[in-house]
Amino acid sequence: MKVKKITLIVVSVLLAAYVVVAFPFVKLLKQDDCCKGVDIVIDYAESVKFVTVDFISSQLHEMGIDPEGKRIADINISDIEKRLQDKDFIENAECYVTADNLLHIDIKPLQPVMRVFDGADSYYVNKDNKRMHSNADFFIDRPVVKGKFTNEYPPTRLLPLIEFLDKSERWRNLAGMIEVRDSNNIFLIPKVANHVINLGNTDGLDSKFAKLERMYNEVIPVKGWNFYDTISLKWDYQIVATRRKGGSRLNIVVTTDDDDEQAPDISTVATETTPNDSTNH
Repeated sequence: MKVKKITLIVVSVLLAAYVVVAFPFVKLLKQDDCCKGVDIVIDYAESVKFVTVDFISSQLHEMGIDPEGKRIADINISDIEKRLQDKDFIENAECYVTADNLLHIDIKPLQPVMRVFDGADSYYVNKDNKRMHSNADFFIDRPVVKGKFTNEYPPTRLLPLIEFLDKSERWRNLAGMIEVRDSNNIFLIPKVANHVINLGNTDGLDSKFAKLERMYNEVIPVKGWNFYDTISLKWDYQIVATRRKGGSRLNIVVTTDDDDEQAPDISTVATETTPNDSTNH
């Protein structure tokens, strides 16, 4: 028994020593191996469709990146990743060498959340505010946003509204464009209705759209779709709708303290007039 134990110990020690000595040697051999080619994989889910394997291959060629036949030790993987990720149409790139000596590149194309018209500039933007300038060669169906944006107020400040619209088929189909006049005057431009909707900012969207739904259910069927030019949802528990020719305003005031406000009866509609407009709604 003692002999067997001693033998097992000796074998274990020899194996450990072999691994310690052989591993650096194997690693050295790997580094001295030559790259046999490039394997590119594209994540196409919800992505920019023109980013294909052939397109990325052409980009590598344009950047002077041709690792095939080079020693693996001479391939700067981190630099390749960075140069690819600097491209505006790429959201993420990962590079590594596989056991068969191929340079493997995983590409995730930019995932736009909106298309922005900012003065004369037009671009797509992802959730991290990375921008990809648009051109006539491709089109991505994303919400359209118009405004003058800055570093202090980037387009991504509208993400709560974009995500809210994406979750509701009804409101998503209603929205034709979002126009930002300033941080407290964000307008929703419907596709078909002949009015605009002032949301104020992106706070309290559930409550604001609940009020808009009541407006559409209780008031618009009575007054008609062309009666108002602006429906403002900026204020708590109140809808202010401006008549198309100006002057007269409609106020729906909800007095309940509950968060889940009840739809006001049409009898709660109050009419306001100005000295120059004595015509009731």
